[in-house]
Amino acid sequence: MGGMRFLSLALSLILLSPARAQDVGEEPLPLAAKTWLNYAGAPPSLAELRGRTVMVHFFRMKDITTKAHFNLMRRFHHDHADKGLVILGMTDAPLARVEEYMAKDNLPFAVGVGTEMFDTWRVPSDFHQVTLGTDGLIYARGPSNSMWNGKLLKGLKGADRLGERACLRLVPDGDFGRGSAKTLRGLEQGELAKALKTVEGQLAKDTTTPETRAAAQRIQEAVQQHVEQLMEQLERNLERRDVLLVEAVLDGLTDDLARHALGQAARDRREELGRDEDFQLEVEAAHDFEKLMVAYYKRGYSKNVARAEKLMEKYPDTRAAEKTRNWYQQRSL
Repeated sequence: MGGMRFLSLALSLILLSPARAQDVGEEPLPLAAKTWLNYAGAPPSLAELRGRTVMVHFFRMKDITTKAHFNLMRRFHHDHADKGLVILGMTDAPLARVEEYMAKDNLPFAVGVGTEMFDTWRVPSDFHQVTLGTDGLIYARGPSNSMWNGKLLKGLKGADRLGERACLRLVPDGDFGRGSAKTLRGLEQGELAKALKTVEGQLAKDTTTPETRAAAQRIQEAVQQHVEQLMEQLERNLERRDVLLVEAVLDGLTDDLARHALGQAARDRREELGRDEDFQLEVEAAHDFEKLMVAYYKRGYSKNVARAEKLMEKYPDTRAAEKTRNWYQQRSL
């Protein structure tokens, strides 16, 4: 009898104890955040990012300037984003506090806010990093400054590039059957119009099987919801003056859905913003800021001071000027 009580107690402790940290070589649990900042597209998922090297950078707001190692992350992003590296910042801090910080800083990668992944991924400290390989498995993990360039380059071998249609990419949940495989591969590349043409053709035919019709209906609804979400994101990014994200979404939707009714809202919004002088100035300034950052990583701070001062003088009230002032002040101390 005593043995049974001991066994029952042991099982209870196992069930109640937290899961161990996910180790190198294991498949991670899903990505999850309440809000994504500096981002446009369907919420990042492990399925959608498979084939790329993903650096999940956990941070909390305490001692963020000294322990988050954002300068290293900016360098990695600048050097390797075009090679298939995706950096995702993850924090459980309140949205307002993160927005306030990001308004002053020039983080070039997406940040997931309000995440519970510190618990689900068993993150052992306030500042931690988990890197996923192209196979979707954990490639490395450690403190937020534990990754070095050589190891990252090794992990990037064979990685896919996101490409210009990154914000349009869609990986719908569920099983759609073998007959939808080609359509789903197109959606993974952001080919929304091509996918809609296929499923609308299937729905129009009387000879389409019930299984194929059901899958086509689900894909059509998923694409429609995706476009609606992109337009909602666009307005939120516009409020934050993240104008390059707005430009990317509008360019992507109006190009891909140029002949489809689902692209009409994007076409109308693009035309409206094209007449907005303040928006156009913000876009012009944002592109100049991106060029400044490229020059900074190539030639260093001192050789770009004049360029920064010119940007601040030319576009004094823009978001880009604000980011330039913060960049300028941080590096001139």
